[in-house]
Order: sequence, then structure tokens, then C-alpha cells
Amino acid sequence: MQIGQVPQQQTEEVSDPEIDLTAGEILRQERLRIGLTENEVADHLHITKHYVSAIESDNYQKLPNAVFAKGYIKNYAIYLKLGIEDILERYQVLAIRQSELSQEATARRGLRLRDKNKLWVVLSVVVFICGFTGLWAFNYFIATGDSSRASEAPILNMTPLSPSNLDFNATVTSLEEQADGTKTGYLPKEISQTMNEKPVTMTETGDHLIEITAAGNDVLSISFSGNSWVEINDVNENEIYRDIRIAGDVLKIQGSSPFNILLGDASFAHLTFNGTEIDVSDQVRIDNSVRLTVGL
Repeated sequence: MQIGQVPQQQTEEVSDPEIDLTAGEILRQERLRIGLTENEVADHLHITKHYVSAIESDNYQKLPNAVFAKGYIKNYAIYLKLGIEDILERYQVLAIRQSELSQEATARRGLRLRDKNKLWVVLSVVVFICGFTGLWAFNYFIATGDSSRASEAPILNMTPLSPSNLDFNATVTSLEEQADGTKTGYLPKEISQTMNEKPVTMTETGDHLIEITAAGNDVLSISFSGNSWVEINDVNENEIYRDIRIAGDVLKIQGSSPFNILLGDASFAHLTFNGTEIDVSDQVRIDNSVRLTVGL
């Protein structure tokens, strides 16, 4: 081997320093190289500054879902004139890894919770045994008042409780929600009854209504005819509501306007503000989403 010649094995171990960079790191470095701010990127992509920060830090849990995350990252790469396929491949690898880690963490939390519940069960059994033993000792050695009978086992007379000999006044308040959305529960009422009487029940049915009430008299109502992501913030970007709604849902928010609204699939959402319908058809973007502010 000649002097200055690099061994073949060592040459193969040399790696590109950028090969381990994530999609978010590449996007952030390119943005800084060009001299753009997060606000400028957010305005161009029509997303919030928080979403830009989440993308660059690879914190994909703060984005609505995988479909939106891919769309935002793709548009970001196009804006910075980067390779789309490479960026999306790096995102996919990290997203899968984060999902696996999240599942492992959830499984570990479940095991810890199960072990904790076992401990409480054991402690409860021990406390019960100790209490029962103490009560038995009290009845046997003290309540009899006769030390000459200490060697005799106590005889306990116990009359079983039955519906025929137990009356009481009870207030029953309970509410359970069935899988189909129907709410069934006991009607709150003071009643005098015996144990074999059935409780009075109440059934409540209706639309999937979600109400959020805060200080203020402005009312924003959104009804959904299909699945759509919805995110609503106040004027200071404080989150009021963030979730996916389905067909038949009605979201009603009372508070102080203005409201900043993001709809993932605007074609399935119908908006009214203080009783006035809001037409968003001319604001729908290429990904079928809409961002608007009402109440200014």
C-alpha cells in the first residue's frame, strides 16, 4: 500500500454528515440559509407559526394528522426548492420510529398501572384482614366482659339482610352513555323504596352536540356533513377547540370574537356566526382546507 492511500475498509466507513439529518432539520437549515423567518414561511404556506416550529422540530404530534403533516412538509419543501421525495422519505422513517416509541411508552404505562392496581388490591385485602381480626378480638376478649370465658369461641348471631326487612330513603343520580350515543341514566329524585324496587330511569337522545361556553355573547356554530378536522383559536392564538368531527356533529361555541378557524375539509362544514351564514367556498385552498377569521 502506497503512502497516502486510504484503506478500502476505512473509505467505506466514511459517511455523509447530512445523511442522518431529519426532514425538519433540513427544512430549518435551508430556511435559515435563505434568510426567511418562521412567520414568512407560515404566511406563504397558509399555516400557523406553531405548525412551522413543529415541522422543523420533527414534533409531528402537534400537527392535525399524518395526511396534513405530509401535505405541509411537501409544500414546505417545494417552497424552499428541495427534493420532495427525499424530504418525505426522511419524514416517514422518523414518523414510524416515533409511533413505535409511543406505543412502547403506552405499553409500559399500562404495565405500571396494572402493577400499581395489584398493589392497592393487596393492601386493601391486608387492611380488611387486620380490621376483621381486630373486630373479632374486641368481641371475643372485651365485649364478653368475662375472662373465664376467654377460652370459648364466640358465637356470632347474624341475621341476613333481605329486601323484606330493609327500607331506606335514597337519592339516585347516575348517567351512562351507550355506544350509539344514547344517554340512559337514573332520574334524580328522592324516593322511599325497598331493595326489590326498580329505580326510575331517564333516556336522553339527540344530535351529537358539542357546546363550549366562555365569557362573551358571540355564537359560532359549525355543523358537519362528513369527517373534517377543525381547529379554533382566539385572537391571541390560544386554543379553544381542536379535534376531528364526523357527520351529524354540531359544534357550538359561545364567547368573545374574533375566532380564528381552520377547517381540514371545508366542503363538509357549514358555518354560522351570530345567526348569519358564512360562505367559505371562495376561500377553499388546494388541499380543500379553509382558514378564516370571523368577528373582526
